[in-house]
Amino acid sequence: MMRIAILGAAGNAGRLLAQQLAPELDDHAELLLVGRRDTPLAALCEQINHQAGRTLAHTACADFSDLPRMRTVLAGTQLVVVTAALGEHTAPLAALVLEIGEDWLDIMLSNPAKWQALTALVPAMAQQGRCFITDGGFHPGLPAAMARWAANRIDALTQAEIYAAQRIDWQASTLSDSTLAEALDEFSVFDMHIWAHGRRRQLNLFALPRFTLAGPIGQKTCTPMPLGEMQALIDAIPTLQRANFYIAGFSPVCDWLLLPAIVMLTRCGARTLALRTLRHMLTHRASSPPPHQLEITLMAEGRVAKDNVSMVLSLSGSDPYLITVLPAIACIRQWLSDAPFPPGLHHQGMIVEPERFFSDLHHTTLTLSSRVTSLTE
Repeated sequence: MMRIAILGAAGNAGRLLAQQLAPELDDHAELLLVGRRDTPLAALCEQINHQAGRTLAHTACADFSDLPRMRTVLAGTQLVVVTAALGEHTAPLAALVLEIGEDWLDIMLSNPAKWQALTALVPAMAQQGRCFITDGGFHPGLPAAMARWAANRIDALTQAEIYAAQRIDWQASTLSDSTLAEALDEFSVFDMHIWAHGRRRQLNLFALPRFTLAGPIGQKTCTPMPLGEMQALIDAIPTLQRANFYIAGFSPVCDWLLLPAIVMLTRCGARTLALRTLRHMLTHRASSPPPHQLEITLMAEGRVAKDNVSMVLSLSGSDPYLITVLPAIACIRQWLSDAPFPPGLHHQGMIVEPERFFSDLHHTTLTLSSRVTSLTE
């Protein structure tokens, strides 16, 4: 019996991932819903089992910091999917998952602390033949996969500029403190370096690029966002002269006043006040009324035979949680296939086979579009 455990299944992303993944599983698989709150777990389990017409899901109430309890809960599981922000518990829990011989996929935000915790386990991953996939979901998760999709169609990929923006209701009142803390850590390590002309350089604040996005988002000024998968992409494709991920901000008030103040509060040790301010900002200053939209777009350039070409690939949706969990599920589909992923630590965007990955996403409720243009006169 194939068992997949979802940690944080009572949360917004975990609940949706369980609901979307359940119909994908056959009679030889089951879901283990793990979280701290028994009542929402039981309700989710009942819903999944009713729709499946069988006992597909089970629940286990546990605190992720309680390693003896987690060892018992996860026994017999083949894949652990982390949808909750683990923070300081990342290292011990990842070590436990590795020790009991299971694979790992997380959709946590990318930050140095998480990478340090997982990188320390790389030798053991290789020794035990276990596959750990990190930086899953939307961003990180999609940018490098989009660039690799273009690289399959271009003989020499020279540019992969990816940008994203959102017009959403952040539903900040439903965000857990651990999720806000994870976002706060990401804001605190923001880096303005980009990869241009084949080298890293600092981007001036007054030279931020503007991109035009579809639908209600429109034209946005975007800021470079450091993602480990983009550096892995540059290392893997030596012809790349430009390769960056940019993201639009919240609003001028948020970007230039509130966020710097929140980061300063964090650095001064007032973390509790910083978290309260961040929640207030997302609720009252960053959320937008309908229509809601998220979009991520790749603008790629390179050569096909003797022609210079450009390629555009866009993925969009209206639900921030759906656009996060559906790429993770597309990754899980490949993990479940007959050709196993190699052992070690991998970015989702660098381990998935991009053709199948985006073919799967094309058949979801997300909108996927692409076009190719010749640049040769």
